[in-house]
Amino acid sequence: MMYEVIDNFFEPDELQRVIEYFEDVCIDNPKLFTGKDVWTPGLSENSQNDTFIYHLDRIIDNDIFDWLESYMISRFNKQPSNMRLYQYMPGSHIDWHRDGEKGGSASIYLNDNWKKEYGGLFLWREEDGSFRGELPKMNRCLQDLAGAVHSTSPTYKTSPVRRSLQVFFK
Repeated sequence: MMYEVIDNFFEPDELQRVIEYFEDVCIDNPKLFTGKDVWTPGLSENSQNDTFIYHLDRIIDNDIFDWLESYMISRFNKQPSNMRLYQYMPGSHIDWHRDGEKGGSASIYLNDNWKKEYGGLFLWREEDGSFRGELPKMNRCLQDLAGAVHSTSPTYKTSPVRRSLQVFFK
């Protein structure tokens, strides 16, 4: 198994804290990067729209950064190298890739009532060559256990913004 699916990753009050912070820093923030700014060239080349990314900073985002860092260490016994908030705009996706030389990753989804009709599934290839996919369900965590090749299917032009917290480990 290349990914572990963990539902109800955060407790309700913790999840609300993350969602509120996401809304505070990601809605209409001119300091957001796009996937095209920070990803390897070609990863979003065929995307019809941008993915916006907010890098959590240890100094600027001190309280939530320290709390999330401690939380991730306690859950995964790994030190995060960086944490980001992602907004996949309608019509966006990320092509097949591995998360580089990182020590694994975790994706925690922050959308309420995501429907399969919106697209935006997290896809990965298992060791036996088969493919799997998961809906970005609220408070679901997908932990990369083995550096799997993965992708996000395109979100439809009529979908809401797809939101996630991405954690990369050392």
